[in-house]
Amino acid sequence: MNIYVGNLNYRVKEGDLQQVMEDYGAVAAAKAIAELNGAEYMGRTMVVKEARPRA
Repeated sequence: MNIYVGNLNYRVKEGDLQQVMEDYGAVAAAKAIAELNGAEYMGRTMVVKEARPRA
């Protein structure tokens, strides 16, 4: 499952986000959504949800 992560601080780099997500692994995407959606990271509240195809 792909997930969408939004409302990140503009200074967040791919490596920063990878470090936050690495504990959850590929199989635990639902757990990452449950635990990280609404979490504060670098001064912003993250939005983490299942990614949807663009219309």
